[in-house]
Amino acid sequence: MGAILLVKRNGRQAARAVVTLILAMIGLAMLLPLLWMISASMKPEVDVFKFPIEWIPRRFQMLENYRRVWLGQTPFTLYYLNSFKVTLLTTGLALVLGSLGAYGFAKVNFRGRDKLFLLVILAMIIPEQITLLPRFMYFKWHFQHTRKPHRELHVQHFNRLFHPAVHDLNPWRFFGFRAD
Repeated sequence: MGAILLVKRNGRQAARAVVTLILAMIGLAMLLPLLWMISASMKPEVDVFKFPIEWIPRRFQMLENYRRVWLGQTPFTLYYLNSFKVTLLTTGLALVLGSLGAYGFAKVNFRGRDKLFLLVILAMIIPEQITLLPRFMYFKWHFQHTRKPHRELHVQHFNRLFHPAVHDLNPWRFFGFRAD
């Protein structure tokens, strides 16, 4: 009986080792594009698309390549800062407006609240890929060369936070106020 348990345990350990090895190989395959990008950033432009790939470049041109990107004619620093600004503004606006909308859905009773919230949920069910082209066309026509945020509101996520089921977690109680 003890030998059978030992064989079963060794079989499970071998299976785990095989699964771990397979996952490590998949993880390495996922890292290959990043490694190629780093390698390509160190090479002269003519060596980037050589076949077979030279993972370690024979000629290093890393400092010149990075200097050309960051300080060259193309204002990459400006592009980077604009992306950072748009990301922060979009995320901040989604947080503020989403939390305000969710608070209204969770705490304020008004006529048609549940139907309106159902529309919000139904809008979230639509896959992103289906709305990609129409949103692209809309923003190309209406928001080209502007920095207006265009992220959907995350009302449903915040609604769970403000839902009446979490009244016991009222933050005012921590400051000595009553929860009613």
